[in-house]
Amino acid sequence: MVLGDGAMGTTLRQRAGDPALVPDDTVESNPSEVSRVHSDFRSAGAEWLKTHTFGALFNPRRLSQGRSARRASVLLCVELARSAAHGAFVLGTLGPVGPEAPELWSSRYGELVDDLLEAGVDGWIIETATRIAAAEAAVREAARSGLVVIASFSPDAEGRALDGTSAVEALSRFRDAGADVVGVNCGANSGACIRSLEGCNCPRDVPLFAAPAASFPAAGSTNSAQAPHPPDVFIEEAIQLRDVGVRALAGCCGASPDHIAALRRRLSF
Repeated sequence: MVLGDGAMGTTLRQRAGDPALVPDDTVESNPSEVSRVHSDFRSAGAEWLKTHTFGALFNPRRLSQGRSARRASVLLCVELARSAAHGAFVLGTLGPVGPEAPELWSSRYGELVDDLLEAGVDGWIIETATRIAAAEAAVREAARSGLVVIASFSPDAEGRALDGTSAVEALSRFRDAGADVVGVNCGANSGACIRSLEGCNCPRDVPLFAAPAASFPAAGSTNSAQAPHPPDVFIEEAIQLRDVGVRALAGCCGASPDHIAALRRRLSF
């Protein structure tokens, strides 16, 4: 079993006491706090740290920057993660792409991959995929590096991708595109990740990844999260995911360093 880190964005919001905080903007506005969160996840037992580049391809401010400014931001993201890693892997994070036409997906991801490679990442995580075709483009761009690629989608309440693709098809397409490890993260509600993987019948030689959330949007809201579940609730879901074959675990929205530390203790990594 391998243990990754938790959620940078919600941890930054919780610590700032500001639910309206735009996490991506903290790379330039408060890099020391980004570094501190990375360090706390590493101290909690995370064996990999994700770069704070999840919003690089949909955050309006980042997208409005010139090419040199986008590159500088990515290099800083990797530097902040690397300075806290102390032997842990640093994974380049590729999040969802913005509203660009499909024919632009590869070039958008390709630019980000090139910048992350230049900065010296150790591998990749494509996470929270909502459009499987877009995530396939990300996987292909990352896979050309020869580094390990993790790819995951965010399941709806029934365990399907948000574009309607079944879990079996989504994970198969990730593998065909070049991913080494496939799985799910976040999800519409508690248990969505488990429902996705329970009936997947994935081959035993396919490593599975899951990063369940510890908080979900409040009722009637699309951007305001409830308070995170206590670590024991998060841990129970993680244990169920382990029992359906997951061999790489991490945390998504709401999962703080405390959640990761408690998970490491419970599963006796």
